[in-house]
Amino acid sequence: MSQHTLTLLLGSNLNNPSLQVERAIILLEATFGLCIERSIKLWNPAIGFESPYIFCNIVVVFNTILSPQKCLNVIKGVERKMGRLHDSAVKGKWEDRIIDIDIVFYDKINFYSKNLTIPHTEHVFLRSFSKRILSQII
Repeated sequence: MSQHTLTLLLGSNLNNPSLQVERAIILLEATFGLCIERSIKLWNPAIGFESPYIFCNIVVVFNTILSPQKCLNVIKGVERKMGRLHDSAVKGKWEDRIIDIDIVFYDKINFYSKNLTIPHTEHVFLRSFSKRILSQII
């Protein structure tokens, strides 16, 4: 089985956001193994909706043998375990959240399915906060 490089962006703006992203990393490591690289934590206001709460964001990198879809399944399981029951895409709006985990890159492939697009174009090309912390890794 071949190893793949999985780059994720994590964010939280509820219940001690810094602690929540660290907790998510620990839960992800239970499946993917130790995180091989991580950015600094970056604090920024909500984008796309009004919120009094500030987001803590971080980029982390793992090696994995799982497919992109299986990685997404793991990520959604971690989000549910941490208390996030509904994805913003399902609700049709952004809101405060205990954790948000996005696949930004999977190796250097382009991948498109009904529920997953890699690379995550908003983080790679549009959002300045994510471009800033991604640049530390890439």
